[in-house]
Amino acid sequence: MGSATESPRCFWRSCCAPNHDARAGQGISLLFAMNDLFEAYIAALARKALRGSNLTIHSQGGLRYCLMEEGDGGRQRFQTTPDILIKQNGRIQMVIDTKWKLIGRNPEDKKRGVSQSDVYQMMAYARLYQCPEVMLLYPHHVGLGADALDAGYGILGGDERLTIASVRLDLVEAEVAQRLSWLISKYIPTLHGEMV
Repeated sequence: MGSATESPRCFWRSCCAPNHDARAGQGISLLFAMNDLFEAYIAALARKALRGSNLTIHSQGGLRYCLMEEGDGGRQRFQTTPDILIKQNGRIQMVIDTKWKLIGRNPEDKKRGVSQSDVYQMMAYARLYQCPEVMLLYPHHVGLGADALDAGYGILGGDERLTIASVRLDLVEAEVAQRLSWLISKYIPTLHGEMV
């Protein structure tokens, strides 16, 4: 067993292993904010995938507001924080929002299990950030079949497009980064009209 796996295993056994002694009545729970971890992982791999291109990744950026009060105050309300902004020469080209949720390919479910509020959120991002491409990115799971999901939709009343995609997390990092590079380059041309 390698040292990379031995250290956490020893820590777990000595400090945090669940107590199965019924007389003790105590145990330790270890919880992770999976949505935050998924977002950070995707952002890190997207940076890696786009290194050397003219695209830059910004996590938890933007911070634009949805509304401004009318009148003298003009206070802004409802600040947005997109998970990932992809910029080209300072201009936002794509917003990616990661969702640690299970979606489906049930042919009876025309919405694929995607939340309507998530779609509204992406439409707001497209408008606020004047961004032509927005993407909801989910972890792939066996219920989706062998192929990763990649479905595109035009947003009515404009030229923006919403992509609903999945990424397999059982792959090695280089393959996940390659999938992200492919998803991003499919929709964002580089300065020279070529794809990333």
